[in-house]
Amino acid sequence: MELAGSIKVDPPLVGTEQEYVYGAGWSPSGDGRDIRPRDEVSLAAAVRTLRELVAAEEGRRHYDGAVAAYDPDTRGLVVVIVRDGRVSRRTVRRPPVRERSNVIDLATHRRWISRAIS
Repeated sequence: MELAGSIKVDPPLVGTEQEYVYGAGWSPSGDGRDIRPRDEVSLAAAVRTLRELVAAEEGRRHYDGAVAAYDPDTRGLVVVIVRDGRVSRRTVRRPPVRERSNVIDLATHRRWISRAIS
């Protein structure tokens, strides 16, 4: 899974707060102003723990930002947005569903092919 973006934290995380956030699956920046999901944590777990963090610190700390997660195996793109004390997860791009083959059946196109050759 490839991740891009970060969540801004105001006021910044300090000391043991950074350790707590790290243990919850998020990696804080050195100054504690941003957090990003850790690579080894699943997207579902990251969203769940972010919701818990936002709810636990409501009124004390403000979270704002977006993180996009792209899965190259399934070709799906999901965006996690935090704004006004709410965490939402939206699928922006779903993997394409391939029901048809890319093979062209020449028997069904016989007339068109014979006209093009003449």
